[in-house]
Amino acid sequence: LIAMDSVENLRKRSIVLSGRKDRLEELVSRYRLAVLSRDDIGRLSAMTVAAPLPADCLAELREKEIDLAPVSLQKLFIHLTEPSVGSFERQVS
Repeated sequence: LIAMDSVENLRKRSIVLSGRKDRLEELVSRYRLAVLSRDDIGRLSAMTVAAPLPADCLAELREKEIDLAPVSLQKLFIHLTEPSVGSFERQVS
């Protein structure tokens, strides 16, 4: 058993942030967000992080032009079944 909850509640547990890598790393570190996965391409990055995000973090994400998107259910289950990630404990330092 990985998680016992509705699909909607499981999807609310994470969100994908995408934008400039340096801006994302700084915000993730400052707000101590738990990173479930990360994909970097050049200066851009997409990070799946545990939700909910603090209100002040959301405002800052908008200011720094970082996009927010829901995580797909398939990717969420991949993240939840990875040993170091399933507990939502991994963080970017």
